[in-house]
Amino acid sequence: MRQIIVEGQTLDVKDGTTYLELAKNFQKKFDHDIVLVLENNKMRELFRKVKDGATVTFLTTGQIDGYNTYRRSATLLLLKAIYDVEGMEAVRGMKVEFSVSEGYYVSSKKMPVDQETLGRIEMRMKELVNENLPIEKHSIPVEEAIEHFTEHGMIDKARLFRFRRSSSVNVYLLDNFEDYYYGYMTYSTGVLKYFKLIQYDNGFVLQMPTKEEPDKVPEFKPQEKVFEVLKEATQWGEMMGV
Repeated sequence: MRQIIVEGQTLDVKDGTTYLELAKNFQKKFDHDIVLVLENNKMRELFRKVKDGATVTFLTTGQIDGYNTYRRSATLLLLKAIYDVEGMEAVRGMKVEFSVSEGYYVSSKKMPVDQETLGRIEMRMKELVNENLPIEKHSIPVEEAIEHFTEHGMIDKARLFRFRRSSSVNVYLLDNFEDYYYGYMTYSTGVLKYFKLIQYDNGFVLQMPTKEEPDKVPEFKPQEKVFEVLKEATQWGEMMGV
């Protein structure tokens, strides 16, 4: 048995218990989905096993760290759906560029961006949410990550790893699709219930909730001038190779 303090309450839990199991028991006390824990003031993902003597508090999508985890994980959900619907070649041509409204602007070089295609991708995202698939974390050597992402045509990420000081890279696996993310992820697709794909400019926007209302997708309100400046800056960056 292990003794821990959860939200100010002292508990005895079995060895091998995960924070996800604890979160399910405490979820009804929170207005929004629990996606992370603070273990002795250090963020941990819910698949981690309980640490003996730890003081634990939960983080939800209504808090900044939980909110960012949701947005990061929703991006993985999007790319997995594109992989399922359009194939790996389409994923290679995708770029999550910058924030627009309450979402991310996504450009595509190898996939048609029209209402029909976006509709099929959004439908697949909803199916993946309903399937409640686990998002698994794996640590692999940097050299292996460079080779792997180069083989899959994700050249930008392979180049990024060459500057990594650590000897390993954390890769997240969703079903048969994997990708690299710098930051924590949700434990499964089941909590990623709120999103919308909106055709915009030459690409589309993955619209997501706000931290203040994490259970609702807000109206799409782009700032045209800001968007054009960000788009131009991105183009200059590509031309200069930075």
